[in-house]
Amino acid sequence: MWVILLVLAMTAVIMLILPPGSGKPKPYPDDDETPVAGSISEKTWVDINGFQQGMILKGKHTTNPVLLFLSGGPGIPDYFLTTGTDTGLEDIFTVCYWDYRATALSYSSECKERDCTTGQFVQDAVAVTDYLRERFGQEKIYLMGHSFGTYIGLLTVQTAPEKYHAYIAMSQIANQPQSELAAYNTIKTKYAIQGNQTMVQKLENYQTDIADTAWLRSWFAAPVRDYAMKSIITRSKRR
Repeated sequence: MWVILLVLAMTAVIMLILPPGSGKPKPYPDDDETPVAGSISEKTWVDINGFQQGMILKGKHTTNPVLLFLSGGPGIPDYFLTTGTDTGLEDIFTVCYWDYRATALSYSSECKERDCTTGQFVQDAVAVTDYLRERFGQEKIYLMGHSFGTYIGLLTVQTAPEKYHAYIAMSQIANQPQSELAAYNTIKTKYAIQGNQTMVQKLENYQTDIADTAWLRSWFAAPVRDYAMKSIITRSKRR
């Protein structure tokens, strides 16, 4: 227990010294280490439907098509993943990594739970789209969603299809309760085959009634959910 408390204390100190979002995105260096002409590497905040919302704009040339990237979570920015792995997106697009209101760069203590609804996220996504269209002088942009972002993405393109060239999905969400139940049953079966009754019992503590999806709320937030899934995946890869 004391180790966990120490880690939490160190994390809190680090966040006070270097709060999330305090850094700057790295520019694209030319041969003489100056930023590539026409490129963009910027962190900015824009008034979106009454709230200051943060985004990172990255691209090799601002005349490229614009791509609005909707992260997973909500509240799990995908930008940091691109800092270690080159996706190639920024070679052909000007990419906007936008953070939903009340999350990451868009966090505000004034933003309440009632402000963070699906409908509001969709309205914000359309407003961010309009900001990007105006700023970069493009009639239409591209929209990409990852995980939770695919849920918002589908609703966004349905709301304003005329503003997008195309919608691109990664890990598309369709019927989340059905997906969670299928994953739950699969991992429980795998642990049963392995003879790991301890894990089977932990999993069974969450599935109370498959006809009522109310159990999904506690299951989705349960630490055992992520651990069980990742452990099964890791074991499978080792074989």
